[in-house]
Amino acid sequence: MKELEIEFDGKGKTKGFHYKQIRISPIAYIYEVTCDNDGYKDTWYEVFKRVENMGGTHNIGGVDVFFEPKVSYPNDNAFGVTAWCCLSLERANIRFESIKENSEEYN
Repeated sequence: MKELEIEFDGKGKTKGFHYKQIRISPIAYIYEVTCDNDGYKDTWYEVFKRVENMGGTHNIGGVDVFFEPKVSYPNDNAFGVTAWCCLSLERANIRFESIKENSEEYN
């Protein structure tokens, strides 16, 4: 299973964002996200449940393509469901602990 990168730069619509893993457990993550807006640095935290994609072979346009099993960073639709944005590390840690407390896998 390929794990999430500890630190990486955003691509596409998240270009200009820098992501750094702050905290990890078997079921949740906290990433610090920074963005430089004309010399002013914004920082927030993304907290999310671990989601594993099992991978496998998929036929795309008549070609079999293999995808390795990996942990996925949440997409836009996950926020508010399995991922949350927090403006402080303190709030992110509270959300992280809540995910752990409410997880059947962790208890």
